[in-house]
Amino acid sequence: MNEEVKFGDLIRKALDQMGDKPNDLAKVIGYTADIQEVEFPEPIKWLTSNLKMADANSAIFHAVGLALRKWDRSEDGNWTNGTIPFSEERRIRIYQRLALHEEVHAFMDERMPVFQEADRALVIAEEHEKWYSERILRDGFYWKAYSGYLQATKKWDEDSVAKLDESTDEVVLRLSDPCGNKVYSSKGLVVGYVQSGKTAHFSGVLAKAADAGYRFIIVLAGTLDILRSQTQRRLDKEIVGKELLVSDYGQDSDWHEFVSHEGIPSEMGSFDWERLTGPKEDYKELNLAIKALEFKSKISGKPYNDPENLRTSPLRIIVIKKIPKVMARLARDLAKIKQKLAHVPTLIVDDESDQASINTIDPTKAKRDNGKTRTETNKEIVNLLKALPRAQYLGYTATPFANVFVDPNDTEDLFPKDFIISLPRPNGYMGVMDFYDFDVEPEGFESNKNAFVRDVFGEDCGGDTIQGKKNPNHLQRAIDSFVIAGAIKLYREHHSGKKLFFKHHTMLVHHSVRNADQDILAEKVRAEFDNAGYHAGKGVSRLESLFSSDFLPVTQAKGKQFPMPNSFKELAPFIGPCLAKLTQQKTVLIVNGENKDDTPDFDKGSVWAILVGGAKLSRGYTVEGLTTTYFRRVSSTTDTLMQMGRWFGYRSGYIDLVRLFIGRDEPFGNKGKVRLDLYEAFKAICRDEEKFRDEIKKYKDGLTPKQIPPLVPSHLTTLRPTAKNKMYNAYIIFKNFSGNWSESTLAPSDQKVSQKNEELAKQLLKLANLHEYQFLGKKVGKDGKLDGSDTKAFCGLVKNEDMQDFLQHYQWRDARPIMQHEIEFLKGTEGDPGIDDWLVIAPIVAEKRGYWPKVKAAGIAQIPIQHRTKVGVRFGAYSTSSHRAIAEYISCTSDTFRPSNNEADALKNSRRAVMLFYPVNSDPSEFVSIGFSLLFPINKIQRKIQYSVRDASRKDEIVVPLSSSDS
Repeated sequence: MNEEVKFGDLIRKALDQMGDKPNDLAKVIGYTADIQEVEFPEPIKWLTSNLKMADANSAIFHAVGLALRKWDRSEDGNWTNGTIPFSEERRIRIYQRLALHEEVHAFMDERMPVFQEADRALVIAEEHEKWYSERILRDGFYWKAYSGYLQATKKWDEDSVAKLDESTDEVVLRLSDPCGNKVYSSKGLVVGYVQSGKTAHFSGVLAKAADAGYRFIIVLAGTLDILRSQTQRRLDKEIVGKELLVSDYGQDSDWHEFVSHEGIPSEMGSFDWERLTGPKEDYKELNLAIKALEFKSKISGKPYNDPENLRTSPLRIIVIKKIPKVMARLARDLAKIKQKLAHVPTLIVDDESDQASINTIDPTKAKRDNGKTRTETNKEIVNLLKALPRAQYLGYTATPFANVFVDPNDTEDLFPKDFIISLPRPNGYMGVMDFYDFDVEPEGFESNKNAFVRDVFGEDCGGDTIQGKKNPNHLQRAIDSFVIAGAIKLYREHHSGKKLFFKHHTMLVHHSVRNADQDILAEKVRAEFDNAGYHAGKGVSRLESLFSSDFLPVTQAKGKQFPMPNSFKELAPFIGPCLAKLTQQKTVLIVNGENKDDTPDFDKGSVWAILVGGAKLSRGYTVEGLTTTYFRRVSSTTDTLMQMGRWFGYRSGYIDLVRLFIGRDEPFGNKGKVRLDLYEAFKAICRDEEKFRDEIKKYKDGLTPKQIPPLVPSHLTTLRPTAKNKMYNAYIIFKNFSGNWSESTLAPSDQKVSQKNEELAKQLLKLANLHEYQFLGKKVGKDGKLDGSDTKAFCGLVKNEDMQDFLQHYQWRDARPIMQHEIEFLKGTEGDPGIDDWLVIAPIVAEKRGYWPKVKAAGIAQIPIQHRTKVGVRFGAYSTSSHRAIAEYISCTSDTFRPSNNEADALKNSRRAVMLFYPVNSDPSEFVSIGFSLLFPINKIQRKIQYSVRDASRKDEIVVPLSSSDS
């Protein structure tokens, strides 16, 4: 054993020995070395030297970093000396306890900094019993194996493993004590990002829950065979381990990557995992083999969940599809077991918990549906919970306003009454922010849209005429991009000293959910690829042009850290090998229920192919190596988020090569008369998601799960509350809008109602006495660069009372009271809102669709009508980042706008609110809607939000009967 391995092992054991309490590191290492009979004269000097040379993926870096981050968050009051978790004072206290020199402090602060709020899981929870002890943390056999696997095999850096460690702790400590006397079924929800590694997270939770004493695990792994099999294999590979898998995977090409425990866990003082499902077999009724499901106490006279029984008792794990008949099989077998299931610590993990799990039946229609009150899937999940009194229900979703928040029926069964945990955005994740430019307007390929998004109009293969111009072959260009990206990946492998390796390289074509359409599209894709001429002639010329005009400049803007050829001549030698990999097996795969043999298994081997598919690709299924997406599928807004998820994920080493080809004018609705811009539709939904996340962060202090539903904006409740005889108990009576924007785009669909809003707006603008202003200047982007353009606008002042009157009488779609909290806030009943007057700003845009009002009226300027995309029944965003920056400067809420004339300064006032005013429509043939965004200045009111309950006698209940006064 070399010195690095020997000494590193001693340090890891010393850190484990300390557990949750840091102590003099040199002394503990010395004590450990004495026991091992190893000479280690200057351990701190050796450690410091080694850490300075180590990368963030080394074993010693992981061990030290994980220990530091664990102590950073510890709530143990015995050694912390009153320091707050995650504070600078806490880190100093840790260094003092470890007896480390100051020079070591600075190094560790730089390489292993304290996690900031954005790095940590956001927890909204009720009070919970504290049972997750230092002993459990220290003895975590399976968590140590799993975290070690992530570091050694998956190449996770220390920062990523430490974040996983912290966020999985937050989940497990909120489950009920598996060894406790109290029988309690906690219910929680973990909210991640689309394609952001939810499986890795719940794998970590399962490992820690098993170490803590849970001995029955049920994973509801989606509704498709492929998803269940994918999840089963992943858990087997990364947690269960080689020694317990016998012959299922021994012949697989990646067998060497399966975790090994270096022996049978039960023979090493731990316990084994027994699988009741396999990679190809879903759960089947056990019949005569029912004993496989029995949980027997080894020590008579003590309940099964006594620590002495659980210590060596094997864990049973079942990975099943979320299909009623499969879950019913399990429920029937559980009913056959004679011993009391109340003593079996159980964890049920529901992946994609907003799909199929929730109850969508309206109880008021139950008689019409032959007395049926629950959907079958929901009923079977509820039955499992009833059969297993100690079962903990843990849902996972990527939708923060998922249906489990908004359906009162499910509050009785699957509502996350105990905790909701929102995960931080992971390192290296390519998500929604990478395809849009929300708050910046950069030029060239510094723009995310310009870099990664390619617009698609008309026919896939072109030839038609769009606005008088011949339409290009969009599909061919997408395939060309895919080939270029593959060649660049091979170039990077060759020039990175084996640091980069791309096992998979895929393209997704998603146009329709109908199998017949997918067959036709697949033939079209094959024809384009086969006739592309990549070996000579026009095909090569196209690739050279695409490389020079697209890929090279995008990489210079977005991927300077990666190896990149300076010319097409340097890339050319890698095009042949790329084409060879793409034609080695099937180039085009159809992924649907009728072409099961085409569905790629990313675990078993390398996949370089183009995938054409529909429903199978819409949720849960991970397309590895996804680089090019061709997306034109139109559907209702309620499932756009799940479709969009395929574009997102980890793109290590090739984020600059990702391209999204997306339909910008797709036929939609009855006979295709309505047109839908998919890119803008997704943008609006993503804005909603980010706003809701921000809303939770803003009001997180003291927030409990039952107070979440009232925070969900009404237009986000894709499933309307179905229990007409019930209401949420908690409701908001006050929100402080200090320094915040408010913008709702749920304009009325009735033209007569909209005309009433127009008359209201005319009255307000007449009072404002608008005059033209020109705001010269630039906006500071997130990267510190100045961007944006000068803005002309009509501006005028109105009283706070006049704005209240406008908002009070403005009518929203379906007469909803959208801005009631804003109106109450402006009345000042909870304190001075900090507003003396309102500045109305009506931007004058160059691209106009006529003027509003159509006929000139005395005292009212004619304002250009602006185009805004409609998403379902509402518009996307009204305001733009450059307009918001000017408003924020004037109200003194932000200084990102840098004026170059005096117009903005002349209007600047810290007690001035701002309305951005927009007459809009989505089509010139439609009537005009009055849109607006409101900015509130900073005030001195201390309270952020205040709740009340409808029924004080039931204050802990989430829903209560509807009273006559509420109806």
